[in-house]
Amino acid sequence: HGLAGGRWKYIRANRPELYDLDRDPAESNNLAPRETEIVAEMQAELAARYASAQRGDAGADTVALKAEDRRQLEALGYVSMGATNSGFDLDRTRSDPKDRIEFHEKVKQLAVAVARRKPQHTTRLCEELLADWPGFQRGHVILAGMAVDRGELTAATKHLAAALRIDPHDADARCMLGRVLAQQGEFQQAIAQYEQVLARDPEFARAHSGLGMVWIARADSARAVRHLRKALSADPRLAEAHQYLAVALARKGESAEAVRHYRQALAIEPDRVDAHRGLATILRQQGELAAAEASLARAIDLAPERPDLHHNLGSVLATQGRLGEAVTHYREAVRLRPDYAQAHHNLGIALTMQQ
Repeated sequence: HGLAGGRWKYIRANRPELYDLDRDPAESNNLAPRETEIVAEMQAELAARYASAQRGDAGADTVALKAEDRRQLEALGYVSMGATNSGFDLDRTRSDPKDRIEFHEKVKQLAVAVARRKPQHTTRLCEELLADWPGFQRGHVILAGMAVDRGELTAATKHLAAALRIDPHDADARCMLGRVLAQQGEFQQAIAQYEQVLARDPEFARAHSGLGMVWIARADSARAVRHLRKALSADPRLAEAHQYLAVALARKGESAEAVRHYRQALAIEPDRVDAHRGLATILRQQGELAAAEASLARAIDLAPERPDLHHNLGSVLATQGRLGEAVTHYREAVRLRPDYAQAHHNLGIALTMQQ
């Protein structure tokens, strides 16, 4: 709240501000610590005006905030997380918004680092922000996502647990935890996380998509398909749901629709490596070897360290009689994973056929 009239401008906050607009139009010199009597007078007038407004049309100037806008303003200390006995009361447990300016600037730097995929810079900023404010929930979620990408599931679980202690209703964090638990083989716990999200929002697309992934892992393609169709009904551009639905449909023998969903996933997110891999598998089975080769070549461009991709491309090339190229990819698969039995076997066959 604030009040301006004539010479003075007063801002009510945990650290109040008072400016002499005649002498300091730029509002660079806060006189509140010295001019305590003026502060007291203007605070009393502001309180009286607020009380008068409350007795009149209390909701006339109410601004409806979107949930994300409210969270961002709460993070900076500008809005309260809940109602108080009086909207004029200050929450003395919260920091003054002015003290969060540097923090907010660093949050903007973090958004840029995430968008530009700079993991070291992102990690450093998250750690600095969390050290400054342990309640910065989004920092834990970002660090968890990076840990998942590195395959460090224990670290991801730790950060997600911290994020959910701060905000138990964060659906994205809870879905990520479900994904981590599923990757660890803890399917019942994963299902519980997704169902907790759906209990609050039955149409939450990522929760249905996550359940679809779990039921694929548990070899229940019919149940997986039901959840994945619900996910796409809620969000037709959810690439992961198209990809998982393609997997489930392929297992049911519905190859044509599976190809369509793989292609939709890639139209939305062209860099989904496993969508390229899955699409290539079906195309090879259908005898479309050139298209399968193109999909695997793109997948290898995106993830050259994946031995399974080199092995699969070797097999497509061998089927076309291009044994020299097949040998090159089989050898790369074995180099990347020395215990890759199938790659050793197919490499031996290709070398024998070359003789």
